[in-house]
Amino acid sequence: MTVSIQEAEGKDPVEAASYVPGWGEEMEEAALKPYAFQKGKRYVVTLETKGIPSANPGYLTVKNGETPFVFMEAVPQQKKHQADQFCFPFGAYYPQTDEGDTMVHPVIREMLKRENIQAGWSVYPERIRLRGEPAEPGLRHDRYALPRFMVYGDADNASLLRQLEVYTGLLFDKKSNLKETPLRQISIEYDAAGTATLYNHSFSYAAFDTYYFEHGGHIEPGDINEKDKQAAKERGADILLVFSNFSFELDEPDGAIAHSVLQDKSNYISQIAEICEQGGWDGVTINLEWVYPGDRQPMNEFIKELASVLHQKGRLLHQTVPAATGTSYDLEEWTGWADYRFLAEHVDALKIMSYTEGVDDEPPQPHAPDHFHQQVYDCVDRSIRKKDRNKILVGVNAFGRIWTKQEDGSFQGRYVTTHEAVAEAVLHKAFIEEFKNGECFWETEEAACYFSSPLTIERAEKTAAARGYGGIGIWKADDGDVLDYFYEEKAVGRKKKPFYKKWLPW
Repeated sequence: MTVSIQEAEGKDPVEAASYVPGWGEEMEEAALKPYAFQKGKRYVVTLETKGIPSANPGYLTVKNGETPFVFMEAVPQQKKHQADQFCFPFGAYYPQTDEGDTMVHPVIREMLKRENIQAGWSVYPERIRLRGEPAEPGLRHDRYALPRFMVYGDADNASLLRQLEVYTGLLFDKKSNLKETPLRQISIEYDAAGTATLYNHSFSYAAFDTYYFEHGGHIEPGDINEKDKQAAKERGADILLVFSNFSFELDEPDGAIAHSVLQDKSNYISQIAEICEQGGWDGVTINLEWVYPGDRQPMNEFIKELASVLHQKGRLLHQTVPAATGTSYDLEEWTGWADYRFLAEHVDALKIMSYTEGVDDEPPQPHAPDHFHQQVYDCVDRSIRKKDRNKILVGVNAFGRIWTKQEDGSFQGRYVTTHEAVAEAVLHKAFIEEFKNGECFWETEEAACYFSSPLTIERAEKTAAARGYGGIGIWKADDGDVLDYFYEEKAVGRKKKPFYKKWLPW
């Protein structure tokens, strides 16, 4: 690549750098020869690739500690047609804000505004929200960093057509045969900009996952978006406050904290009741994970006492428990403490976490394989009284996981939302299987992905309906864009105006 700098007055160009090896194959940097720009003068900087047709032209970083460097100054020209949109050729260089918004760099933004550019389209194939609609993190796009579905010429037609079917929701363009949709409980983590799924979909219970047990009788309060809380109430949902044993130090639930809670139950119960009363909550959800198997009886006593206190005040008690099959498959350290029969008798709802099988540091696998899903709820039916079946919530994931192959042949996973899983399938040019062990699935030589789809939600709803359960419990709302892929939420359809017109003008 050759970088040339030319003074606008018409002097001959000065070659500042020339660099060829490796460009176009991977990201590389080249240090340019020093060049002193004089304040007040105009310059033309040309980045030209030579000999490598596929090379990206790159971008220029200028060091100047005194005055800002203007990347480009537009020269007015007489044009018959003025473009008002553009496409980034190889990605929009944008940061992610604290609110989850995707924004272009401020310098680029100002240049585009000056040129009256109304929209810029990146190369990442996320879904796009209509202007003004609530959106989850990752789907909040600045007008100059809008996502677009880009067709790759070397992708096979079958993969491409399936990607479009999933991306648009047309693959799920069929109504469920359920006579009545079971009620939904959905968990909500704090989002300063608002939890979009809460405004776009309806739920019977909204569980705000934001308070944390600690040692020494302390409960740590977390942030709560009061607008989300009020919106849930106005939409007819019961609002629940979640208390968990998540440890920020360990970055996972801590069994030792759960043990502390159960050993000092009266102290913690009085605080829970007071917090619930003062906050105007309809009830609470207890989410204790990795509880010591030896704490099975203390857990029963804790839940029985807490239920009595809350019910006297007209409040609800929900609890989240691990999924057990009742076979040798179960991990005692994970499931041993959960007494389904006793707990279901005392709580108002018991959510079974039947979505925890796929993990980051193991080979790719579905989060709830069909055989596992069947065994778990067979175990539930054997364990609880028939009269308590209507308290069971079938747990279901609203997320996915992508595993990437490492140099040593192992896989490393990462948690993704449904829209990320679909976008990555497009980038990997992968064929998406419609339904494999409860989820959509795709794989290439480099990566594999299981992720939630409307059919995943539907499987949970059918299980609840067939077994006489109370409903389903979805983890979690900020991953809940999976619900946008249902047939009634198609992203593409017949409209009186082209889709982009709804974004323009601002």
